[in-house]
Amino acid sequence: MTNFLQKWLYNGALLLLLIIYLPKMLWARFYKKKYRQSLRSRFGLQEHPILALKKPVIWVHAVSLGEAKASKAFILEAKKAYPEASVVFSCVTETGFEEAKTSMPFIFYLFFLPFDFSWVMKSLVHQIKPSLLVFVEGDLWLNFLQAAKEYGAKILLINGRLSDRSFKRYSYFKGYSKWVFSKLDYCLLQNENYLNLFQRLGIAPSKLAVTGNIKFDIPFQLLSESALKDLKKALGITSFDKVLTIGSTHKGEERLLLNLLEPLLEQNSSLKILLAPRHPERFLEVEKELIQSKVSFCKWSNHLSSPCKERIILIDTMGLLRQCYEVSQVAIVGGSFVNIGGHNLLEPLEYGVPVIFGPYIHKQKELADLMELSKVGFKIELDQLAETVLNLVDLDAIADQAKAFLQAHHGASLRSWEAAQKLLKEIT
Repeated sequence: MTNFLQKWLYNGALLLLLIIYLPKMLWARFYKKKYRQSLRSRFGLQEHPILALKKPVIWVHAVSLGEAKASKAFILEAKKAYPEASVVFSCVTETGFEEAKTSMPFIFYLFFLPFDFSWVMKSLVHQIKPSLLVFVEGDLWLNFLQAAKEYGAKILLINGRLSDRSFKRYSYFKGYSKWVFSKLDYCLLQNENYLNLFQRLGIAPSKLAVTGNIKFDIPFQLLSESALKDLKKALGITSFDKVLTIGSTHKGEERLLLNLLEPLLEQNSSLKILLAPRHPERFLEVEKELIQSKVSFCKWSNHLSSPCKERIILIDTMGLLRQCYEVSQVAIVGGSFVNIGGHNLLEPLEYGVPVIFGPYIHKQKELADLMELSKVGFKIELDQLAETVLNLVDLDAIADQAKAFLQAHHGASLRSWEAAQKLLKEIT
């Protein structure tokens, strides 16, 4: 089969999938307030007036919130080495977009990546003219890769990983996987397990290296003493209170966890719960669920008119999760008690807070194993939840253990940048 025919079969299959999913996307946009910023751009309907980009142009692509956060340390290394370079950043989700917009104002151009049609990607790549294209963890798209390679860009995968599901798909469609991975100049992987999976897909060992997990390098900053005091006041947290943050929860997870934790509120009068759903479009949904369950709670968005006095507080504003962890004695990371695969387990540790997560942790399995081994993370079943929270909420701070754990795995971003710089020197 010729490359021309393969390309148009791929474009046709992508178009068919979009036609099938378009009604669902439109419904989510109008009724669940999803995709409001991104939908036009993703269909290639947003113009990209990109002017005066300075060489080298470094294009970083990160799918969502977690990858956007993780990419910051790598991008800072790039800016340190090439202060005048233009860094452009693409993502898929609106939470990832907002994270990049807020935490990386030095990015020259920020946008949503369009769907992978060949004519759209070719036009976009030729406008941006990347010297180096960097994928964070994955989200490898064939026409995107092909357009970048035709332009002459070097292509790098950093923080590479493969879920069991992705590995099975790539193994089943061997021709497609060979086609995709042949475009990559280098793959930097999180650990030896992923190295083995990439090798089993037939990727040349000369293209592979283990550099560690860049999420250990995510920059964080403690609140000032006055800001911390103001936050606690707004949340109604006193010096006698013990705070549990439940972060990044998904549909069905809030009710599941609160059913088990509400009795603890009766047993322990000093316990407060901060509940932070993963997606902003679910804030209203979670609020309605709490009302229907006749749970006494307040919303963070109302704190200016009335400080939160209830013992369950719905965090219905984006960008506050880290602050919630900072005022907590224990954290539960969501997406792990429903079949999502887990979210960022490291954020609570940055504040010396022990981390609880559930059995659905396949997206973070290696990290979860390391945390359990170091006794800073605790994987449990639902029937162990109440007991584990009670044991940990009065535990002396694990700050020293957490600091040692984070420090032991630090440096992947610098190692990744050193590899990227070698690629850049080949073309500059």
